[in-house]
Amino acid sequence: MGKKSLPNLRYQFIHYPNEAHGTTPMKSYYDGFKFIFKVGPEDLDIPIQDITYSTLENYYSDWKSIFGFPLKLRETVINHYGYLFLREFNQIGKALEFFKMNVQNYPESANAYDSYGEALLIKGDKQNAPIKL
Repeated sequence: MGKKSLPNLRYQFIHYPNEAHGTTPMKSYYDGFKFIFKVGPEDLDIPIQDITYSTLENYYSDWKSIFGFPLKLRETVINHYGYLFLREFNQIGKALEFFKMNVQNYPESANAYDSYGEALLIKGDKQNAPIKL
């Protein structure tokens, strides 16, 4: 019988050497849900400093096939990267890119505007910061 090619099939094999027969299912269900729904830290295989908004869009691009409809990137994920670039890497421009996308994706979110405004204030751009002092 020939090999079948299933281009949309995503799978993962994990060996659990420290688990017993009775504990493996619980661990594997949990890991399976994390794998299928991409919950938890992104496995991007590039240094954090090289991550862009587009990198994350590409990473999560298969969500449409998983859920059956397109989804925006989670607000908390984008906010997390924005603050990484703002505070840990001092890359204000890159942080602003992430925060601005959150404002566009989640215009009803006070947190999105707060984060964007904070980055603009740190940049020294009080004129465009969407918050009042």
